[in-house]
Amino acid sequence: MLDATSDMQYNLACAYLERGDMEDALASLDEAERLFVEQSQEDGLSPEEIEDGKIVFDVQRAYARQRLGQQEAALAGYEEALRRRPTDAEVGAVASNNLFSLRGKEQGLFDTAKRAKALVLEEVVEGKLTARQRRVFSLNRCLVALHTHNLRECARALEKMEKEHAGSELPALVRAAMLARERRMEECRSLLQGHAEANAGTA
Repeated sequence: MLDATSDMQYNLACAYLERGDMEDALASLDEAERLFVEQSQEDGLSPEEIEDGKIVFDVQRAYARQRLGQQEAALAGYEEALRRRPTDAEVGAVASNNLFSLRGKEQGLFDTAKRAKALVLEEVVEGKLTARQRRVFSLNRCLVALHTHNLRECARALEKMEKEHAGSELPALVRAAMLARERRMEECRSLLQGHAEANAGTA
């Protein structure tokens, strides 16, 4: 749990991230982490607890570097955060989600167990995520299921996405990918053509 002063700095960093001001976000994250460590030591937290609490700052720094185009640094940050096994499910879920966004279908990214765990994590932390994070999680959840040939799970995730993000083009694209995976190419083409015609101004 972040103390009030550290929490304010962290929230400021998140505001900078939303605004696209990555350099100020990184500076605020550094300051928030410093204040967190200082207060945690005063409160008598163990070194292990402090290290665990610092992971959230590392994940957000990795995200800032991802937005800056520093892909290798971002990958290293997410992987290191997951290696340290954060006790905060939200932190682990965001790191897993962002890592998947960066690496996609790359061979060896997740073994089957890790993929399944990533799908469950969204359920655990969904209420704490921003609208943008929920949208990206919904997409990645569908993609993980699709890439592991779990079409039943993909259909379930897609149904959820269609309800929550009805105005987005993502559900149509995921459904087209499902049809293609099932070799229903005529239906896939028809769906994409219909979507393009219905959204001529944006598609």
